[in-house]
Amino acid sequence: MNVVIAGGGMVGLTLGRLLRARGVEPIIIERMPEGSYIPRGYMLGFQGYEPLKEIGVLDDVWPEGREIAPQGSSAVAVCVEVGKVIHAIARDLPVMYEHSVKELTFDDSGRVSGVVVEGPDGETTIESDLVVACDGKNSRVREMAGIECGNQVRDDDMAAAGLDGIALPDLSGAASVEAKDVPGGTARARVLEQLEAIEQRVSGW
Repeated sequence: MNVVIAGGGMVGLTLGRLLRARGVEPIIIERMPEGSYIPRGYMLGFQGYEPLKEIGVLDDVWPEGREIAPQGSSAVAVCVEVGKVIHAIARDLPVMYEHSVKELTFDDSGRVSGVVVEGPDGETTIESDLVVACDGKNSRVREMAGIECGNQVRDDDMAAAGLDGIALPDLSGAASVEAKDVPGGTARARVLEQLEAIEQRVSGW
């Protein structure tokens, strides 16, 4: 089976590794240059341990981060620089960097049959039995396929997390704030790292 994954972020790369483990060699299309990413912290929750373990990168990622609420040999989460995670997952995967999906191709029945990608050397067409859109919440590939998405992502981060309407204390000076038993039946936590050195430098600008 020929599979094209549009988007070489964490989701697309993880899917690529999972498919490879099952005997499928995908082609991943990523618009950014190899090694590029948007620097930010990433909270790897315990729910993500098994998938990363299955694809063989958890042991590489874990030492690079800071354990949150360690419990014996495990922890509730690991706070790690997102680039460390992306680079570990991307290792040895077939990724076409600096390429974007320009359009989809369709067979006579109207089924998606491949992609037209655009890169530094121009356009090329890749035939595929399956095209997977992993290019974000505002997926262009999904739009090209004519697939409507009914899930609306709210701009308010607290509302999207199900915390709207829950009174939280003043966060200034706090190391962490936790809200439990929120709607949805799961505990959601927000951990805020207060970096005194940065704060002092910012206040001095």
